Amino acid sequence: MDDKTEEPVETTDSWEWPKIIKHVFLPKPKGSPKAGKKEIGARAGIGTVCALIAFSSFFSEGLPTCKSNDATDLAEEIISGMSIMETVEAKFITIKDISEQGFNEKTEVRSCEGTLVTTVGETDLQYSIYWENEEKVMFYVRVRII
Repeated sequence: MDDKTEEPVETTDSWEWPKIIKHVFLPKPKGSPKAGKKEIGARAGIGTVCALIAFSSFFSEGLPTCKSNDATDLAEEIISGMSIMETVEAKFITIKDISEQGFNEKTEVRSCEGTLVTTVGETDLQYSIYWENEEKVMFYVRVRII
């Protein structure tokens, strides 16, 4: 039996929120610790909000389709910000074999699936596209890696 114990890895979780938010937008200084859960969450949240704003300003009529650039770009942004991607040291490459599984006209939710391709392999992916507000100027994409 090996008595070796791993030393804990220092992360930015020890930083205060203002410093984390600052370095979400600006480069971290050399020698900074690895991104912690707080920083990864902040990056994902800010990225999602920025993507929603950007996509809503170029939005055409109707909910985007599964294969639309608006939907797949937002899905990429969300996937790239997921902590699991950093944990397994994966980088997003593309989503392929995209198909629509259904569209609920009453709730206006589009269900999609495809294959997520990353630097560590391929896996099944499900995502849904739905309106964020009643004015229908912004939409969300909810992603589930299977």
